[in-house]
Amino acid sequence: MPRIACLLVPDFSIAALRRAEPDLHGRPLVAVEREDPHAPLTAVSAEAAALGARPGLSAAQARTISNALLVRRPRSEDLRCAEEALCDVADSFSPRVENAGRGVAFLEIDGVRSLFGSESHLATSLVARLRRVGLEGRAAVASTKTAAWLAARTSEGVDVVPAEEGRRRLGSLPVSILDPPDDVVLALDRWGIRTLGQLAALPVTAVGWRFGETGIQLWKRAAGEDEEPLVVSPRPCNFEETTDCGYAIDSFEPLSFLLRAALERLTVRLDIRSLRAGDLRLSLRLEGGGHEEHVITVAAPTNEVKALLTLARLHFDRQPPRAAVEWFRLSAVAERLRPIELDLFAPAGPSPQDLGVTIARLTAIAGAERVGSPAVLDSHRPEAFV
Repeated sequence: MPRIACLLVPDFSIAALRRAEPDLHGRPLVAVEREDPHAPLTAVSAEAAALGARPGLSAAQARTISNALLVRRPRSEDLRCAEEALCDVADSFSPRVENAGRGVAFLEIDGVRSLFGSESHLATSLVARLRRVGLEGRAAVASTKTAAWLAARTSEGVDVVPAEEGRRRLGSLPVSILDPPDDVVLALDRWGIRTLGQLAALPVTAVGWRFGETGIQLWKRAAGEDEEPLVVSPRPCNFEETTDCGYAIDSFEPLSFLLRAALERLTVRLDIRSLRAGDLRLSLRLEGGGHEEHVITVAAPTNEVKALLTLARLHFDRQPPRAAVEWFRLSAVAERLRPIELDLFAPAGPSPQDLGVTIARLTAIAGAERVGSPAVLDSHRPEAFV
């Protein structure tokens, strides 16, 4: 029987907001799906819950609880980048990964368990690597996706459910953890069915006659069974981060702080996949509605944030934006790390990323048409070159 690991980020909207804006860590934060005083809260941070906020309240009601509460609507770009970062973590452990959406990913760990010594160590490594990409989450290992998801949802951080203990471990959990419809919860409560074990002990045909297809699916999940096997779909090797500046930025110095944060998030994702950043592509939304596309050439792929930021600075010295920047999307061409063969008796030369920065500095001084490498011309003159 295959073993499945579940990687879960609770309150995914809150986690995505904090990943995009690290200043929000530790502050009472609630998330809504739309900018409307009557919009219900979809996620609540632990700090906000301590003040009395809870999902289901309206944004207006939340603001009356405390002036310290921050009501934010996560942008779709922040959610997408956080979801891609979550999948990058899963991909770095196993080639068979299913993105279940909203902060949940499943991965088949058969064949990779021996690399970590134990399933517990593997789950701990998953959580630690998730923290590297700016997300706080949980991990659990079980024999089915449903069992792994339930274990991750109820654990404090890491949990491993042995194959022979799956039914017993899940049986004590309340039925409400499966988020069934209210009428189903009411009917089950009248029957005295309050735990997954009690629900799984009922005949599935009787549950189906009473509740239809919804009841059958609920019974299967209570028994720890999956509705479908692990669905593995190829994921494009796409590495990008977006940032809303909050206000129009008309000089590179304040922009560089936001660029550095985006580069740090981007290079960490590349690093856990054993990749390096090649050419950078920067899409800018300018004040007044204009857009610009910039390509920052990286001579030698690197994950050194300082070197990449220097290349960006030199690029903008030559080609500054036409107007102030309000938003940008930063993407990198993923490159494999190139092995460099060193000489046994000669000292090592300068690092490739230093060469890239030097070329960029020379290009800024002399112009792109005056910087390059010599090449021999196809001519009868032996000294002819360009």
